[in-house]
Amino acid sequence: MPAAPSGASGTVASTTPAAASTAAPKTTASATATPAAASTVAAAQAGQVVKIGDTVSVTYTGTLDDGTKFDSNVGGAPLSFKVGAGQMIAGFDRAVVGMKVGETKKVHLDAKDAYGDRRTDLVMSFPAAQAPAGLKVGQRVSLGNGTAVVTEVSATSVTVDANPEFAGKPLNFEILILSVK
Repeated sequence: MPAAPSGASGTVASTTPAAASTAAPKTTASATATPAAASTVAAAQAGQVVKIGDTVSVTYTGTLDDGTKFDSNVGGAPLSFKVGAGQMIAGFDRAVVGMKVGETKKVHLDAKDAYGDRRTDLVMSFPAAQAPAGLKVGQRVSLGNGTAVVTEVSATSVTVDANPEFAGKPLNFEILILSVK
């Protein structure tokens, strides 16, 4: 989930069904073979401190300020990423620096350190004649280099919002470092 946001612009090209409330991370997830193997690796790496350029595997839970859980990989495959490579949202990336294998940290990210502020230039209207037929509010659509959510449909126009779902919102994460390479 905490993948770095991408911009979107262009015209409506095609439609897809409404997606779940989370976006797929721009990272590679890898599964740990067994709990015993994971604890052996963690024990061997105990005390290793995360620095920029390291590849880390983590579990995390993301919540909004009201406590609503929006994403978690706890109980699933770990999330692996290269620290400082821009694969993750900036605040998540910075939060792991200095952590040790086996350490858990709770972090609060302001919107600017998560998906940024909402941008009005990413809310666009198109003549209905240029949009695929049958669009519905809440549906995801493909744009030239990204996706957007249909926010309004009328007989004459279609409005889409290409802001990341969590743009303008502070986010909270509980992060556990599983390994460092």
